Amino acid sequence: MNDKNSRQLRAFHGLFGNGVKELVLTLFVFAALTASAEAMSSATASFLRSVGIDPQSEPARVADEDGMISTTYDGDVEENSLESLVAQNKRNGVRNFVGTRALIRKLKVDYDGTSFLRVTTRDGRFYVAPAEHYDPLFLTPEERELLSRKLDEEHRRLKR
Repeated sequence: MNDKNSRQLRAFHGLFGNGVKELVLTLFVFAALTASAEAMSSATASFLRSVGIDPQSEPARVADEDGMISTTYDGDVEENSLESLVAQNKRNGVRNFVGTRALIRKLKVDYDGTSFLRVTTRDGRFYVAPAEHYDPLFLTPEERELLSRKLDEEHRRLKR
């Protein structure tokens, strides 16, 4: 290192001292808090409350963080997000989007510990149904494959 670079480095340390790490860490934390605080609009939060979903809940946060989901349906490209469904005033779509995104996030994090099927009774008979508020339209093609594999495993397990 030449003398000029050495002087610049000493001047930099003189200005910031050993607090450079703390400054960088503070900036990262501030950026993260700002991003999460701005993540969900007040209109979306209000709409979620109107359909019985707590906007502060983990499923709502996950659905908002996932942003735009691009998939195909019957050969057509479909794009949906929590914000776009709220803008279209799609009450059931919002419920299903939140439920589906929470389910797929949980499946990705804890594949073995996540169940997709639920057993219900009606008229004294048992029925197997998919998770509540689920719609495959709100899954990417890769996520559909993952859920399909899980569904096959659960179906085989129930047959035993």
